[in-house]
Amino acid sequence: MEKWKSIKNYPAYEVSTQGRVRRSVKAIHNGRVGIMKLWERSGHWGVSLSNGTDKMHYIHRLVAQAFLPNPHNLPTVNHINGKKKDNRLVNLEWASRLRQIIHAQLTGLKPAKGYYKTRNGDWHVQMTIRGRYLDLGTFKRESEAKAARAAAVKIYQSLEAIP
Repeated sequence: MEKWKSIKNYPAYEVSTQGRVRRSVKAIHNGRVGIMKLWERSGHWGVSLSNGTDKMHYIHRLVAQAFLPNPHNLPTVNHINGKKKDNRLVNLEWASRLRQIIHAQLTGLKPAKGYYKTRNGDWHVQMTIRGRYLDLGTFKRESEAKAARAAAVKIYQSLEAIP
């Protein structure tokens, strides 16, 4: 059964366990009560809320903040099934950034090979050195991405050999 809770700092709005956002019945705005219009960014659904000024919020974060305890103060919300638009409470969990990366690699959402295909069909290359994330760029072909990653690893290994 869908449950609704007020959104912290936005008393005129409510969020549900099904990942929907609406204007609160208590705060009728221009005579309208109902589900809010969503926008999409990076594959996630979001909504614009106002308490004097408009601010964009991701739906998955609103659901987690309203319904999921976060005793360890974890910074991110993970979509358990890997579907960024599935914002139901049963599909969300608080997670560390490391947990997010491991989850993405285990589910195949982000391969551990150091390059992956983006939504627009390009290939993105990255690597981590000494705990620091390096963005190596975006390429049109997988072979270019693979070569760029290999070259970066080779350069790093040669630098590590210098006393």
